[in-house]
Parts: sequence; structure tokens; C-alpha cells
Amino acid sequence: MTRRRHYTLGKRADARDATRRRIVEATMACHQERGILATTLRDIATRAGVSPGTVLNHFPRMPELVQACGALTAATWPFPGDEVLAGRLALEDRVRAVAVALYRAWDTPFAPIVPRLQLERAEVTALDAWFSDVEARHHALVRAALPAGASGAQLALAYALTSFPTWRTLTSEGLTTEEAAAQAASAVLSVLDRPQGASRARVRAREEPPHADADRGSR
Repeated sequence: MTRRRHYTLGKRADARDATRRRIVEATMACHQERGILATTLRDIATRAGVSPGTVLNHFPRMPELVQACGALTAATWPFPGDEVLAGRLALEDRVRAVAVALYRAWDTPFAPIVPRLQLERAEVTALDAWFSDVEARHHALVRAALPAGASGAQLALAYALTSFPTWRTLTSEGLTTEEAAAQAASAVLSVLDRPQGASRARVRAREEPPHADADRGSR
């Protein structure tokens, strides 16, 4: 009798977990189609094949459901960490490994809706927290790949060159993710190879008249 009770409770728990997972997956599908703010409780229930009351039974508040979507995304879309740098000592190898790992991470089925979600993050706390976590991990990975003496400007440029918008721009021009990563890595290495202050010197050279140095010398 005890065994049958445990078996029954186990089946109920499994059914509840399956329903919860179905609701989360349905929510993510709705978000991909119309965004978070435009998705309603009825949209989710219809997509999951359950009643609105069942959705509320599992997720009494919408932020909890958005958080569950973020957790499922993290489980099915592991963001790269410094493990991609293991055994890589040469700067070129480290930069290329990070560029490839990040660009592969951006190349996901939900990539088309990321720009819309970026716009919605200001109004959805759980979504903003998810993006902030991804950005922090991105920054940490870039920082780990670059030399300890890299300037703040170099770090910022390396971050921008390995970001989602840059991947999106390059691949929209026909490059594969691998080709785009190679281009980004080359650009980062170029930035690191450039002496600090070189760009400022070039700006001054463009702004000053041709004989500015001679004029200064005569004075």
C-alpha cells in the first residue's frame, strides 16, 4: 500500500513538472512571436493547452514565469566561460577562442527577437536581470582573454567587437558565424597591437594645419 502511494505521488509530481515545463516552453514561444509585453495569460494558456487558472497555479505572478523562461534558456543555452581559454597561452589564440565562443553563443534560434527584448528590458525587471548577467559574463570573458595591461578603451572595443550587435551585422552581410568570428578576432588583435594614444595622435594630425609643427618650432 505504501509503495503504491509513493508511486502515485511520483506520477503526480512528474505530471506537474511536465505541465510546468509545457507552460514555460509555450511562454517562450509566445515571446518569440510577439515579445514579452504583448504576450497575455490567455496566449500562454492556449499555446500550452491548459486553462489560465492552471498557468496561475504554477506561476501566480508573471515575473515568476519570465524568470522560469530565463532559467530554461540558461539550461539549454550555456554561455561560455573562461574554460574556453584553458591551455591557451598565446594572445592570438585566446582572442580567437573567445571570439568564436561568443559568436557561436549569439547564433541561437531566439537571436531574431533579441533586439526587441533589449527594448523591453527597461520595463521587465526579470528580463533586465537576465541581460545584465549575460553582459557581466561577456565582460569577464573578454577581460580574461586580454593582457593585464589592456586599457579601458581597448577592453571596451574588444567587448563591442565580440557583442551580439556586431555578430548580427557581420552575419547579415553574408558571413558565416565562423567567418564573422575570425573578422572580429582580427579587429580585436589590431586594437591591442595599436599603441595607446596612437589614435589621438592621428586625430591631432588631421586637425592641425600642415606646418603646425614647424610653426611651433619657430616660436
